[in-house]
Amino acid sequence: MEHSSTQLSSSANVSVETTARQNPRVHPEEPFLYYIPEGVHPTYRPLPLLVKLFVLLFSMWTSALTTWKRLSWVQPLAVLRGLLEPPRIADILSFAAKTLVVAICSQCILQEIFLAPSRLDIATLLEKYFLPSPLSKYDSVSLPFEESTKDLGVHVLKYSSKEIESRPTRFKALYLNHGFGASSLSWLPAIPSLVNRLGARVGLAHDAVGFGFTDRPEEIALYTTGSSASIGTQVLIQNEGTTTGTPGSVALFGHSLGALTTLKMALKIPKETSKFIVLSAPALGFSKTRRPTSRPSSLRRKVLNPVGKIVQEGILYPVGGYVLRRVVGTKNFWRKGLQAAWGDPKKLLESDVLRFQWPSIGKGWERGLFHFSRAQMGDEMDDVTLLRRVLALPNTTVAVILGSKDKVVPPRMTKKFLQDFESIPIVELEGLGHDAFEEDVDAFLGAVDELLDSWDKVHNL
Repeated sequence: MEHSSTQLSSSANVSVETTARQNPRVHPEEPFLYYIPEGVHPTYRPLPLLVKLFVLLFSMWTSALTTWKRLSWVQPLAVLRGLLEPPRIADILSFAAKTLVVAICSQCILQEIFLAPSRLDIATLLEKYFLPSPLSKYDSVSLPFEESTKDLGVHVLKYSSKEIESRPTRFKALYLNHGFGASSLSWLPAIPSLVNRLGARVGLAHDAVGFGFTDRPEEIALYTTGSSASIGTQVLIQNEGTTTGTPGSVALFGHSLGALTTLKMALKIPKETSKFIVLSAPALGFSKTRRPTSRPSSLRRKVLNPVGKIVQEGILYPVGGYVLRRVVGTKNFWRKGLQAAWGDPKKLLESDVLRFQWPSIGKGWERGLFHFSRAQMGDEMDDVTLLRRVLALPNTTVAVILGSKDKVVPPRMTKKFLQDFESIPIVELEGLGHDAFEEDVDAFLGAVDELLDSWDKVHNL
């Protein structure tokens, strides 16, 4: 498939064709995934051996100077005289602890200055490099916000097959929503197969605000799952026109926290549109009905809001962002995390790790993650009410696929939540974990086929 990147300003509806200066390299395990550009680093790089040796010697000598007062920078050989005196255990322990602390701090400072992970804004990525996949595009989406509209640049995956175009289609579009900590790239291995298996005209997915390469605005309200559902609906309109008046049928998939986005999308699409909804390892049952809280007085707002903002901007975001960057920037962070999410860690591929590493080179992703987490506190619709409203829609089917070894959202929790929703079929895949559609695409497709049989019987296909 020919690759082209479209640069769209989030502040204007202007598109400009851009040519990547660096040619992308396709990962051999996945035909629709590029390697991260050369010279761009998703993790902290190790210090050179000689620098590590210098840091260790500097740390040891600095610790020795503060432990044994007889030593000095001017007369370092004074340590030789000290060898004749038996060292105290307390001094040795103090020396070792200080050496460790100084060495770690020195290494972190040097890495942060000279060997920190790369951070690129979308303009630089488009002008000098390329987007993560040949299916990637960067669209401008206008969302209603307060009393006006807000323009956002959104990273979208779009797949269409000429094979599907030449035969009758079951669905006008397939739309997929990712979970927390992921991006639309998590659906990349499954998109082509799902589009072909479902007989969809086009397959679409987008990065939720706060993740991937979608813009990260300052307005917290744009980070909710409801806002992501609005983005998905607009992307659907712009790329297929499904919701512009023609009933048709759409297939909506949602993974983990993305299940909430998918259900809210179903409420935004016209009622006459038939909907086949599949929720994979849905994060349902975690939100409770929230009671309205009394608003603080005007005086308290004037005092608390500025103080809270100072604490947030001056302490929480910088410190929390640095800690998050250090953790995610370690070499094996994603590998270890995904191995815990997989039912069989041995099935984890290099391309799986790469799909999750790609978004970490985006500028401001730490801040976006904090904004997203804050935004979820303002969601007033509980999961039970949301699911009941979707099930009340005409021509709508909801089904659930679980992995029997899911440690993130254990199957027993989902089954307990759904025990009052007998109309929702549940397919449990033996031996698979939280990301079943990535861990074993064929097994996931088999489960979808099973659910499609019921859909076809209801719709006489």
